[in-house]
Amino acid sequence: MKNSTKKIKVKLYESDAGFCRDTFVTVGDKKKMYFNRCTEHGLWYHTDPHGGYFEHSHLVAGNIIFEIMENNRAVALDGNGEMSGKKPFISERERNSEARKLFLDHMAAKGIDTYSYEEMKQMLISQPAYGEYSGYEENWIHHNLVPVSITKVVTADVYGKTSDFLSVEFVHSCGVAYISYHVAFNPKKEYSLTFESRCELHPLLRYTWEPIGGKEEF
Repeated sequence: MKNSTKKIKVKLYESDAGFCRDTFVTVGDKKKMYFNRCTEHGLWYHTDPHGGYFEHSHLVAGNIIFEIMENNRAVALDGNGEMSGKKPFISERERNSEARKLFLDHMAAKGIDTYSYEEMKQMLISQPAYGEYSGYEENWIHHNLVPVSITKVVTADVYGKTSDFLSVEFVHSCGVAYISYHVAFNPKKEYSLTFESRCELHPLLRYTWEPIGGKEEF
């Protein structure tokens, strides 16, 4: 005889990319229970909350269904068993990875090259003004950055979420202008250059910049 299914409402508690897990906590219960979802294999585990480390304890039974809540609405239906209407939870890491792939495909189709953070960093520290700087190079990278514009590049679907891909142009204190690209999974009608708005954006870790002697074409 098959065990009857049991549905448990949970919400994301924390993500730990180092241990490849998302930890969830039950919603509405006075006695909280915590569960892990492995971001590599999608398996769900009971946790050992001892010490607040939330290590995997043992696999969740296949008859348990997790209804993942976000802003008081269900965004996923997941678990270790087969179920009608199963909609696996997408972690922030997975969503960011898919967004980066979609963005790079879009830019490649437009014939626009983008560069990694390391390439952008090397470009900045190669500027003559860096030779006069004696501190830590990462401090130089972010030294007196002034955001001057924010522009929507394209809107695309990322795992069922309409998302805006944005370019944010900065001017560095050495005079070089560069653009960092971001994705907004919760699109807005208008985007502001205030810090509060920028911190809601997820960085795609891709960059372009204005070379000496002329601006790149977009």
